[in-house]
Amino acid sequence: MDKFIERICNKLNENNIPVFRALFKRKDSKYYIMADKVLVVTDESRVINICFSVASTPEYAAKVVLALKSIKSEKIEIGESFIYNEKGEYFGGDEAYKLMEKLKKDKILADFISEQMKKHILINEDCYNC
Repeated sequence: MDKFIERICNKLNENNIPVFRALFKRKDSKYYIMADKVLVVTDESRVINICFSVASTPEYAAKVVLALKSIKSEKIEIGESFIYNEKGEYFGGDEAYKLMEKLKKDKILADFISEQMKKHILINEDCYNC
């Protein structure tokens, strides 16, 4: 089984998809491969389950699927999308997309307020000659 996991990691790396970590969890007897914007899960059945981050694009997802399709496995399944919040909590499926939209909205508002503060300071502060 270790060679199967190694082949998955090598195939991802060959296709410029950096693998951060591969680990086995005894709790559910599954192998987890954490890569850039993707989580690959498999077990002794050799079924590859691919879960994509909500930040991944369709082109990126296609690249990952095509890379893993060349590995001999029982089948490839697509799992739910996921995201982690700033506390490291996992959100999957629709909750992940809702959290992503909230984060985008918060970022846009924070950037707007920051720009307005800069404009206010530039317009209203006294300037001194150096």
